[in-house]
Amino acid sequence: HRAVGRRGGRRKLDLFGLAVRAEAHLRLGKLSRAKSDANKVLRSHPKNTLALIVRAQVSLRTGFWADAVEDCDVVLRADPQSGAASAMRGEAKLRLGNFDEATFDCDRALDSSPRRKSEVLAIRGESLRLQGSLREAILDCDEVLREKPRCRKALATRGQALLELGKLQAAVADLTKAIEAGRADIADGDDEGLVSRETAALFVARAEVEVTSRQFDEAVADCSEALLLLPADEHSLALAVRAEAQLFAGRPKECMADCDRALALRPDD
Repeated sequence: HRAVGRRGGRRKLDLFGLAVRAEAHLRLGKLSRAKSDANKVLRSHPKNTLALIVRAQVSLRTGFWADAVEDCDVVLRADPQSGAASAMRGEAKLRLGNFDEATFDCDRALDSSPRRKSEVLAIRGESLRLQGSLREAILDCDEVLREKPRCRKALATRGQALLELGKLQAAVADLTKAIEAGRADIADGDDEGLVSRETAALFVARAEVEVTSRQFDEAVADCSEALLLLPADEHSLALAVRAEAQLFAGRPKECMADCDRALALRPDD
């Protein structure tokens, strides 16, 4: 019996070690290794909270939003006060377009885990912006940026909200800071292209302002930067905005070339 007990204890220790190692891999940006270790733990203990949270975080970083929601659901059934699971589920639901549910989860995370306040407010701010609550979104981002002045997500959300409110100069200032933060994050190690896509969207947003402001060469340059960050099958919007800038800059041939490329990516339109 003692031998069986020792084996059982050793097995629990091994699983604990795997869960901790999974978290370490995650913090180092080694996502596939983090997920592999988490899966090993969950095969034996499907409700292991640490492994579920690690796997949910990997799913968030790699664009598997529904998988992240599923793992967070399991954690929250066992521990309704888990701020980490509420925050991650809120972000996953935001990406899935479930904005009301995302905001609800963020409110829940703020109640249960005040130490995550900046992280959660940045998520809620983006959700509020996408629901059209622009001023509320700006208030959330203001609070984040008082504590973390270089928070990429808060800068991006506030910049886009200001843009929608027609405050172009302030919007460009925030978008520029968010682009700089995005470049730094990419240099440190992109999360499966997600940061690159988000940064590309900011370049295009700034380019649209530059077209409105008749800064056509700057708009062309920003769209070109966006194209470098995106896979070829996601070029259509940046090409369309660059085509507009090329047209107004008096370069119809370049405009036509970009239009042709953009249209080729959308053959059914």
